[in-house]
Amino acid sequence: MKPLRSCRSRVGLTPLTSTLILLGITVFAMLIVIGYSQDIIAHQRDQMGERLIVEKTFFAPSQITLWVRNIGHGEIIVTQALVNGTFHDFEPTIALPSPVYNPSANATEITIPGMYSLGVYRISLFTFRGNELGIVEVEYT
Repeated sequence: MKPLRSCRSRVGLTPLTSTLILLGITVFAMLIVIGYSQDIIAHQRDQMGERLIVEKTFFAPSQITLWVRNIGHGEIIVTQALVNGTFHDFEPTIALPSPVYNPSANATEITIPGMYSLGVYRISLFTFRGNELGIVEVEYT
């Protein structure tokens, strides 16, 4: 008597086919991880590269003048200033040269127009990437 055969074929994947499938899945997963990590690294590098110091501050009733120097790794584009909760847009934007490519770069003058009276002012500068470059607190006497 002949044994009954099942309806299914018992032929599976060949070792070559299974190896190629696993290799493809591994390469695809690696590409996703590498792409994601490159995005994180680029974002962190952009944030670390944007640093400045305020060297001098001058007040007048109609404007605040800041002398700032870029101490980061790349050029900084300043688009806004926040003075005691009020935003001031810069048109055109202000470019602070990179000290890496221009080590003898002088401080850059930034003028913030407005009506200012005696008191304490908190000033923040923002870049086109939306990064806040610290807060300087100055008293106008």
